[in-house]
Amino acid sequence: MQELYIKNNNLIPENEWRSMINRLQNEKPTKQVKQALIDAVNQRAKQKVGLLFSGGVDSTVLALILKQLNIDFKCFAIGIRGSKDVQKAEKIAQKHNLDLKIKYYTLKQIQKTVKKIVKIFETSNYIRISVGTVVYEAAKFAKQEGYSNILTGLGSEEIFGGYRRHKESDNINKECWRGLTDVIWRRDLQRDVKIAQELSIEFKTPFLDKELIKSAMSIPGKEKVKNKISKIPLRQIALELGLEKKYAMRKKIAAQYGSGFDKAIEKIAKIKGFKYKSDYIAEVLSKI
Repeated sequence: MQELYIKNNNLIPENEWRSMINRLQNEKPTKQVKQALIDAVNQRAKQKVGLLFSGGVDSTVLALILKQLNIDFKCFAIGIRGSKDVQKAEKIAQKHNLDLKIKYYTLKQIQKTVKKIVKIFETSNYIRISVGTVVYEAAKFAKQEGYSNILTGLGSEEIFGGYRRHKESDNINKECWRGLTDVIWRRDLQRDVKIAQELSIEFKTPFLDKELIKSAMSIPGKEKVKNKISKIPLRQIALELGLEKKYAMRKKIAAQYGSGFDKAIEKIAKIKGFKYKSDYIAEVLSKI
């Protein structure tokens, strides 16, 4: 199944993406959110798939659905030794009998990848580079293991209200729609499509399924965030699928932090004589 944002193996123009999301705001959902999510996963897993697995609620829900559907899949987790994501991923995989592959990275390996990502994106934007480094290495790991169709949790934060800006908004669903129309294309889709093209893989994004977006956005915003807890509908689905409460309620940790890659880049920057990580990235860009 081809994703909404892909046409002829390329990312659609931003104005086309905006128009599509704007149209969805006027369409009524046809499914309950849990069934829409299950269908979205099933439609994207007609052949064996890899799953980028952090142990967070997004990737864990996808894993439990894949298992429920008896789909051939493998989970992939990466990080430096002792990283929070890998620790959680390993515990959840053991508890739920998930096939998990783990890869640990050294500073030297991460430094090499940072140079690669800076070259690909030709930017010194630290967030894009640090997140891109994690996504690239996780996807490359899956590709090396024979998986070119790779599921990710991209889109979950936007449709279920997972970011700080959702917690701080007076109108959570309005902020969700704004994220879908004005943020995700530039911040996430450009990055991931570029990485997918570089690695000759396909990212599958169930949380950006048309029917799931409509279903999730039909849930009142006040039901998505309560008492500083975000993504409540998705956490409820996780509990229904059998995930333990301590994992279902786990606070979001951005990929660069949960993997330990951010800390690694900070160490590399200091070794290179830079006070700030952003200065190190700018130096890398200047030498390309």
